Amino acid sequence: MKKVVIIGAILVLAAMANAVTVNHADTGQTIVDGTGVTIIPVNEVVASHMTGNVKISDSPDNDMQPTISRDPNGRIIVAYATQHSIIDQDLSIMYSSDGSTWTRAAQMISTEGGILQYPAIVGIPDAGDVGLGFMDPLTEYPLVLYRMTDITDTETYTGVAYSWGETEDYEEVAVTSISYLFVTLFTNHNLYMYDLEGCPYLAYWTQELDGPPEIGGNYFDGQSILKTAPASNIDMATGQDYFYLLMEHYNETTGHSEIAFKKSVTDLDLLFTSGGGPGGMDKYADIEAMPWQR
Repeated sequence: MKKVVIIGAILVLAAMANAVTVNHADTGQTIVDGTGVTIIPVNEVVASHMTGNVKISDSPDNDMQPTISRDPNGRIIVAYATQHSIIDQDLSIMYSSDGSTWTRAAQMISTEGGILQYPAIVGIPDAGDVGLGFMDPLTEYPLVLYRMTDITDTETYTGVAYSWGETEDYEEVAVTSISYLFVTLFTNHNLYMYDLEGCPYLAYWTQELDGPPEIGGNYFDGQSILKTAPASNIDMATGQDYFYLLMEHYNETTGHSEIAFKKSVTDLDLLFTSGGGPGGMDKYADIEAMPWQR
């Protein structure tokens, strides 16, 4: 069975308070005014220590959920959440050229839900930019994604916020890159046809934060081949020939947690194969149909 997912999205542009409404009938995607996340340029040094052993956060509150990568210029890049209260949690974007001196590039604040959580960051060398994903869970469009040409300059941050039809309870996100693509793995409660809590979704994003036109671009695991839902503690990685998905799965039959692994190709000619999988699913790109997952 061919799976179809309808997408709704908010466009969020750095330093942009207003945007127009645009409809893309070919994808079912709607872009409306960007009020979900406010980006505050900071550009201040918060830590410096010659040995490289340094505390890089400076809040009196709870700093948590860190994520790390390198940008295409070789900088170490970090994002983390700061919990000021149970209803107030924001993100900091940090960078360092040597691991000793750390600069906060920006602070991100949810202007609607009040809470931003579980950031995941990755450098995308083939595209010369950085991908960032996180959850804004109390809003209509909880999955927030950014591509950043220059992490030191918030004017280069371009983002979108998405929700998928008949879904709720967005939880975690993990990210990687394949060539120029920004790739996200995330979980939500999929009410569409299956009623799957903690359902894994996999999505591929171009530099314009659209799906690749060759394939569906976003997929959920309908559980027909490998049981992965409910999934938690998700992670991703990319090698030379393959990319990998990893998740914890609670087996309701045995009452124990298991580790589920999936794998597909990094060759874009293969990855962009339309169909060829069970029920017409995209053989290499669809998280449900990936051929090397057993």
